[in-house]
Amino acid sequence: ELSKGLVPTHVVFNGAVGALTGDAALKAKVGEKVLFIHSQANRDSRPHLIGGHGDLVWQGGKFADPPIQGQETWFVAGGSAGAALYD
Repeated sequence: ELSKGLVPTHVVFNGAVGALTGDAALKAKVGEKVLFIHSQANRDSRPHLIGGHGDLVWQGGKFADPPIQGQETWFVAGGSAGAALYD
């Protein structure tokens, strides 16, 4: 019944609650660069990675634009994308 109403009751990352936590957490070694790309189909979102700041953030997802530096949380509009480099 809930799916017929087209009103989401949960928003999950990578398709399931806890999909990227615990044993399934993404891991990087100290000194490795991590590029995080986040796209959002229909809802505004604010990615926030616990324990760090995006050294370089392309809030609109366009690498030709100059990046914002040192963002803890950034805004991704519905229907848009964003990227962050953790250095």
